[in-house]
Formats: sequence, C-alpha cells, structure tokens
Amino acid sequence: MTVVDFLQGVSAWFARIEGVGGERVCPRHHVEHTGKLVYAAAIDLALRRAQGSNAYDERIRRRALRTVSMVRTDPSTGSAVFFPGSLDPRNAATNLIDSGACCDVLAQVVDEAAELFSDTERASIRDAVTKVCSTYLAKAVLVKEVPAQRMWGATGLARAARAFHDESFAAAACEAIARVRAQSQADGGIPYLPEPGKSREHAGLADLSVFYHSRHAGFAFYVARMLRDSGAVLGPQLDAWLRASVDVLTALYANDGVKPLAVEAKQWYWESDYEVVSHSFDVHALIEASLRYGDPRYAQWAALAYRRLVEHVEPDGGVVSHRGRGINFQCRDFWNGHVAWIARIHEHVPLDADPPAPIGIRAFPDSGLVRIETERYAATIRGAKRPINISFGGAVGGGTLVTFSRGVCGGDHARQPKWTTLAPGAIEVVGRGGPGLFARARAFVRDNAHDVKFRLYVANIERKAGNLAFACAYPFRHVLAKCLDELRAVHASHFDCAPELTVEPGVVRVRARFCRRDGSALHGCVLVRRYEVGADRLTVHDELRLDVAVSRVRFRLVTGATLESVEGERSRRSGDVVTIRPAQTPSVIHVRWSL
Repeated sequence: MTVVDFLQGVSAWFARIEGVGGERVCPRHHVEHTGKLVYAAAIDLALRRAQGSNAYDERIRRRALRTVSMVRTDPSTGSAVFFPGSLDPRNAATNLIDSGACCDVLAQVVDEAAELFSDTERASIRDAVTKVCSTYLAKAVLVKEVPAQRMWGATGLARAARAFHDESFAAAACEAIARVRAQSQADGGIPYLPEPGKSREHAGLADLSVFYHSRHAGFAFYVARMLRDSGAVLGPQLDAWLRASVDVLTALYANDGVKPLAVEAKQWYWESDYEVVSHSFDVHALIEASLRYGDPRYAQWAALAYRRLVEHVEPDGGVVSHRGRGINFQCRDFWNGHVAWIARIHEHVPLDADPPAPIGIRAFPDSGLVRIETERYAATIRGAKRPINISFGGAVGGGTLVTFSRGVCGGDHARQPKWTTLAPGAIEVVGRGGPGLFARARAFVRDNAHDVKFRLYVANIERKAGNLAFACAYPFRHVLAKCLDELRAVHASHFDCAPELTVEPGVVRVRARFCRRDGSALHGCVLVRRYEVGADRLTVHDELRLDVAVSRVRFRLVTGATLESVEGERSRRSGDVVTIRPAQTPSVIHVRWSL
C-alpha cells in the first residue's frame, strides 16, 4: 500500500464519521475529540498537495471552521483554549495537547490554503490561534511537567510563529524544547513524567514510555523545520540529544517491528498485548532523523514501522491499535488523527527499504537498555527501571530479556507480558523472611489506593460505551487479581529497579537482587547473570547466591530457549518452568540456557 493510498483511506474514514458541519461525538467517550479530529485537515492538506486536487478543499474548510468554533475560556485560569481539552474529563486529553494540535493545524491551513477562506474566516482563524497561543500555550509549555505535552504545545507555537510572524511564540517553543532536554536522561531516554512526586503520582510514571517516546524528538524536528533555522532551535548539544533519543527508539523496536509494552510507564492504557498506533509518530521522527543525519538505518526502521501500521488498516480505511483481544482506552479518533504526522513527511517514507543492518551491542545505561544485534538474532535487555503498581511503571527490569527475535525482520519472537509474577527469563524466590502478609497488604494499599479508584473510573467509561462484559471483568482483572498476586510472598529478579549492568565486548553482565514490585529487596539473595553474545546463539549463565533460607526457587524459560543445565540443587521441570527447592543454606545454584 503506497503512503498516499493509506492517507486517502484515513481521510475517507474521517469524512464518513463527520456531520455536515464537521461535528463528531465519539461513540466510546461521548465527547468531541477536537484536538484529534483537527489532524484530518493536515492529512487532507498533504493529499491536496500530493495530488494537485481540490477534492479535499471542502473537508479542510469544514474541519478548520469547526475547530475555530471550539475556542472556550478555561474558567480556572481565564485562558483561551480549544474545547474540550481537560475541561471535559471524557476527552482523555489535556488543554496543552488539544490546544497545541489545534493551533498547529489551523496555522498550517492558513499558511498553505488561505485561498479556501474568506477574509473574515481567515481573520477568525488567526484571532483564535493567536489568542490561544498568547494567553495559554506560551505559558503552559514552560510550566507543565509532562515532556510530551510540553512538546505538543510547542508544535502549535512554532507553526503559529511561522504563519503569523510572532517571535514570542517562537521563543516559547524553543524554550520548551530546552526544558524537555533538561528533564531528559543523558543517553536520550525521556521519562514520561520526570518528577511524579511533585503531583503525588506513582513513581512508575517516571519510567520510559514506548508509546510516547518518539514524540519528543519528532516534535522538536518539526519545530525546527517550522522556524526554518534548526541551529537556532536546537544547537549542537540539543541536536546530539535528539539523535540519542532516536537511537533509544531503535533499541526499543523488536525485529518484528513492534515495541514491547513491558517498557511502558502508562500500563493502564493497554489491554492488548501490543500496539502499532504510536508508529505514526515513530515514522515521522525516524524519517526526520534520516533526513537530518543521513543514517540509512533510521529510514529502514521507519519502513518497517510503517508496514506494521498499515497491516492494521480496517476495510473502512482507518487504523486500529492491534489485532486480537483487548479493548484499549484510546479510540480510533486518536489513532487515525495521529496519522497526520506521517502525512507531513509522506513523500520520504520508503516502502521497499532493506532491513536495518545489525550493529552489535549498544548500551543506554540511564534508560536501563542494552540492545544486541547480530546477523541471526536481536535482543533487548532491560536493567534499571521504575517501580510498578497496578497502573504504572515498566513491568520488567533486573537485566531480563524484554524481546528476542531470530531472523532479520521477524521469525521466532519472544516478548514479555505487561504484568506477570514469573517473567520469562527471570527467577523468583519464596523466602522465609521478608514482609509478612499484613505488611504486604499495607504496601499494596499504599501503592495502589488512588489507582483502584481510577481503574473503576475506566471500567465505568467502558460500561457507558456498551462494553458491558469487559467493564464488569475489568475491576476483577486489574484490582482483585493483581491484589491477590501482590499479596504472595514472592520476590523476583525482574522487579529489581537498580541492577548492576556492565557491557564488555561480546558479554553483558548483570547483578540483580530479588525484589517486590515496589523495588524492596529480599536481603541475602543475589542473581549474577552473564549473557554471552555469539554469532548464532545467545547463551545465558545464571548464578544464584542464596545466603538466607529459601523455600522455593522458580525459573521460567523464554519461549524457544533451550535449558542446558541446572547445577547445585535438585530441580524439577514442568513445561517451561523449572522449580528448585534448596536443601541447605547458604547455597549456590547455576542455570545455563540459550536461545
């Protein structure tokens, strides 16, 4: 499917769901997602330009004028924003996201298709954009704490600065980028919420987000392009950071073209095992990086991400987030609106690119990632991460394999689940020490009380959307089942939030503790792991050092792995799980396996 064909399908999807005046109430959330619907105009502008056709003119006019009609005054601040933003909780977005998107696209419409509007209409669009930018966006991008939201606002400011020649908007957009850089990690990783304690949020929100990660770099590239002087926007240090951030993105991709949701700060977004709708942002960021830095691997990853996305086009022309079971929180208005970011660089997306060439071992220590690539396989290891509760935080750390792929772009593939007590490739111990049942229950309430209420809110949204069976089961799966799981007296290696991880030529070494999901460790138990990177196989040597009494040790094999030996204690295997009951204390157990 060519990119233009793809964009035509998405454009037609939007045209079918709109009313005669551009109105559209989401059937799931029962609200008009103005900040997502506006992107339909950006898609239509790209098609108008690509095809030299006026077939999209009325769609662009209708969407732009409907969006202008949605300007409201936020009663809490007196600022002008685009409704609904965060003024209606059903919208599942913020004022900064919606107003940034609306100002961006409306300014683009005036910049590229002014002839479609009368003088009065152009004036109303300009007045709406400049009012929102001056009273809200220029301030909000400097004070909001979520980097992706800052950058979203910066897109609106930068496009408005270009269209309406306002230097103050440009300065605010550049400052927003600088502040996001200051919130980021040295290796290019970007926490979803760098300091969650400030807003009394769970610590897991400070983890990486595979869903949001590419927006930071992609939006920064866009701001630079809009202001026509990337040196003034970025500078050498910020430019190096952006390239590092794109490199983190490529390390997150498995060879099948899908990123692991086990590395996701906002776990609650996803009921599915995977998602592809963030690929719209990924393709945009990767293509911009390819154009800027000349590295062919970026375009090759973009081609793979694009192919996976278009595999999820429905007969109606629009995309869905995944195939299979699970109802995800966002809706198709979001997912199809975000395709606009592909539309903006569509002429550069390669359809027949070669697979990315393997480049050995890459380490991203601040992000807790190690990426291994050979001609025969690729793997991603997750070391340091943030604690997890029932809604937030990366599921797997401790030097555990997050993904493993054999073959160039797919083949045999193993991926970590989002919530598990015994993760594939990890080891758990049931000790005779550690916190008792009452202490474990108290810890669960401490870490999850707020999120239990939030999960019930999500279940109610699904009830109103008509997903009754899903809504009824939702609290049991995400509250009761996870509570019972957390009350078990189990510590696991993949819950270690701060393992020691070192990279040497051909070897990755890990020293991990056995922890609970909040990162609290069981003292006296250590896992020393060594990954040996061969040309054809990845061999793993595990040494468990148990200096305290442990009633049981369990190890789960990664899908497709071969268990080569277990030494030091008697063991029993059942399926992919090996159970060991140490006969003495202290004890040392050696496990060797390979992929």
